[in-house]
Amino acid sequence: MGSDETVDGAALPSRFSGPHPLYSSNWYLLEEGQHLLLHQLAQDELWFFHVGGPIVLHSFPDSGPLTVAVGPDPERGQTLHAAAPHSTWFGAELEPGAGFALVSCSLGPGWRPSDPRLPTDDDVDRLSARFPEREELIRRLAAAP
Repeated sequence: MGSDETVDGAALPSRFSGPHPLYSSNWYLLEEGQHLLLHQLAQDELWFFHVGGPIVLHSFPDSGPLTVAVGPDPERGQTLHAAAPHSTWFGAELEPGAGFALVSCSLGPGWRPSDPRLPTDDDVDRLSARFPEREELIRRLAAAP
């Protein structure tokens, strides 16, 4: 779902190519044994928890890896929403035993099919070298489920 209005590409930061919708949003269901592939977007992606178990959002900004549990129980360190910053590698997986998670994501400017950038083998190697303590996680998130 997205806006029927667009922002001209010239009005957006240079990391965007061409016009984009003002906003977009989508639902995302992650089931046991699945993960969201490691990727980058030109825009920030806001995540909102709805139902199920916690989903773990992993991002790899220059300042160091971040892990956020997006779920229903703040007493266990979970939050109802989180953000994946633009131009940052990120992926997600369920907490063990969670079964499934239903989240929604919102982007502004909105998403276009040409926006996601999947990592090359070289990107995965560079990211793993930068964060060797997270290499197994990075390689798992970069592999097709």
